[in-house]
Amino acid sequence: MTLLDGRSNLLTIDGPAGVGKSSVARRVADRLRFFHLDTGAMYRTVTLAALRAGVDASRVSEAALAPVVREFVIGRRMRVGGGGRVWLDGEEVSDEVRGAAVTALVSPVSALPSVRAALVDWQRELGEEEAARYGGVVVEGRDAGSHIFPHARWRFYLDASLLERARRRLRQAAGSVEDPHELTTTMESLAQRDRIDRERAVAPLCVPDGAMVLDTTHLAIGEVVEAICAAVQPAAEPPPPERAP
Repeated sequence: MTLLDGRSNLLTIDGPAGVGKSSVARRVADRLRFFHLDTGAMYRTVTLAALRAGVDASRVSEAALAPVVREFVIGRRMRVGGGGRVWLDGEEVSDEVRGAAVTALVSPVSALPSVRAALVDWQRELGEEEAARYGGVVVEGRDAGSHIFPHARWRFYLDASLLERARRRLRQAAGSVEDPHELTTTMESLAQRDRIDRERAVAPLCVPDGAMVLDTTHLAIGEVVEAICAAVQPAAEPPPPERAP
């Protein structure tokens, strides 16, 4: 039995930027005692490695990212933990990868076919490994249920209005949701990311086949978590009594 055959305890959460995937995925994983794999954090870590290597927006290309992919992804000079924690060369960069510089560059970097291919292979390996250790995996991203694990046992797609997603992103960054300029700028940035994610050639953002779609515009995080867990728990196999160290 593998994660690709639809029988393992694998749950995917897809959706656009700012919809709250990470917050929901962490809570769902805690409730189910599953491993939480944040695929977006992996793309952000590759982007940070690219920035440190001198790659900027004008130089994002397959050729420029090839050494980064070879050294940090294939060479495993980055490490991935549960809950979106990531490391580069032994340094935890979980907070840094969510900074403005990485956020501005992550969409064009993650749209490169070579980057996606290398990370998808690794994400599938991690899914297999962590499912064996934890009894189940919650995978979040923009192509978690549509491309990485298209036969996941449970697939969810979170959505929300552009305005609400901008408000959430500003709250997360300690910005002011009452500042019209800041709100407009954030909405424009999210709309641009949506365009790149939906139009990229490989694994574009879309609703996975058979996914339960949840419009979270007027829902609190707890309500979204409850809806997902209610759909999952009756059919989920009991998790192991203790997590492996």
